Amino acid sequence: MDNSSQYEVSLLSAINMLARAWTRVKEETIANCFRACGFMENSGDASPCAPVEVQTNELDDGSFRVALGDVRFDEYVAVDSNVETCGPLTDSEIVQMVRPHDCIPENDNDDDDIGNDPPPRAVDELIDYRLLKCQRIENKVLGTVDFVDDDHQIVFRTCEKEKGRNILQIGTCSPDRAVQVAKLVEKDVAGIDVNMGCPKEFSIKGGMGAALLTQTDKVKAILTALVQSTELPITCKIRVLEKLEDTLALGKLIESTGVKAIGVHGRTKEERPQHANRNAVIKALAEHVNIPIIAK
Repeated sequence: MDNSSQYEVSLLSAINMLARAWTRVKEETIANCFRACGFMENSGDASPCAPVEVQTNELDDGSFRVALGDVRFDEYVAVDSNVETCGPLTDSEIVQMVRPHDCIPENDNDDDDIGNDPPPRAVDELIDYRLLKCQRIENKVLGTVDFVDDDHQIVFRTCEKEKGRNILQIGTCSPDRAVQVAKLVEKDVAGIDVNMGCPKEFSIKGGMGAALLTQTDKVKAILTALVQSTELPITCKIRVLEKLEDTLALGKLIESTGVKAIGVHGRTKEERPQHANRNAVIKALAEHVNIPIIAK
């Protein structure tokens, strides 16, 4: 991107650019992006850089007050020049993208069975459709493996050093697509984790995430297909169900597919951080199955 050029983009396009570059830009760039897009903190305090004036409706996403409209996105790219764009998304999808994803946390003190190397860590969740539009390209200049979509945008990037450390979490509702994703990335990641716990609207409407918690036939089909199609270790993340017996039954079904571990969020799909974590349910599940339970 030529920093001396002038760019006129819509608010959603600007957030789109920020979302795609989220893990690669500096904090000051992120701050400038939000200011340029008309974001102000809910506290109402004046921003160090005055937001662009716009005249259309406001959207409150719980963290920022967003004024929708056209904004100028020129001087704010000076800190970093590698901001990239991606294909068209809905406003709700973009709001979800610019928030940090809910991943299985690292445990820096657990060396597991991989010598002195850091333990595998979860990377951001990707939806199967998005990855399947990508071509795997080995970038000889940077020494990276890039998964690039039809619009020449990098959807996922990794490198040889990370190969044995990253667990790729995917959102899916299809055994066939899940297997295709596994085949696409199996040379470049340490394992595949299926997100069966995300309660967000875009995930539920797509039949992914927490929508799978009560679709046991589909859960079994997806996980069984993955286990049988790749040598990568397969795991999944779930939330607890309202009834203990249903949670235990789901855990036993998941175990029967051959997955290596289950990540458990100790709240139901309706519950949020202000609700107490159901630690007793997680403990009961850990005692009920014979595979590791990763508690959250």
